[in-house]
Amino acid sequence: MSDPLVDTETAPDAPRPTGKVVVILLAAAVAVVAIGLITAPPRPEDRTKIIAAQLRCPVCQSESVLDSPSDTARQMRELIASQVAEGRTDQEIIDYFVARYGTWILLDPPASPRTIPLLVAPAVILLLGLWLIRGRLRPRRRRPAVPPS
Repeated sequence: MSDPLVDTETAPDAPRPTGKVVVILLAAAVAVVAIGLITAPPRPEDRTKIIAAQLRCPVCQSESVLDSPSDTARQMRELIASQVAEGRTDQEIIDYFVARYGTWILLDPPASPRTIPLLVAPAVILLLGLWLIRGRLRPRRRRPAVPPS
């Protein structure tokens, strides 16, 4: 059936968007949203979480301040939030904690002559293990028997 309100013989063919055009428009919209999210300044709550994730909990020691349930970590999170609210930069806040606790407080300490062995040791141990395994798996050569003279 045809629509009685539209004269199909005299009405021009209306261009319809093709599938490619729709995909391109959707991709452009997603790109605009993604760029907006990436370039937007982080909210104070997000900055607090980012900084707390970089600091070690003095009580738990194996957890970040963000993940630790201890009272000390909670107090540190509150201190971080107040310093963020005061307008301090992330580096200023981290430097504050490093000044109080030393570089130990950082979950990812900077490379220094003291930390180089910690960074290199896993690779050395892996290579040593592979060398030992290779020695065990390699077929042993038999020495030819030397007749007694």
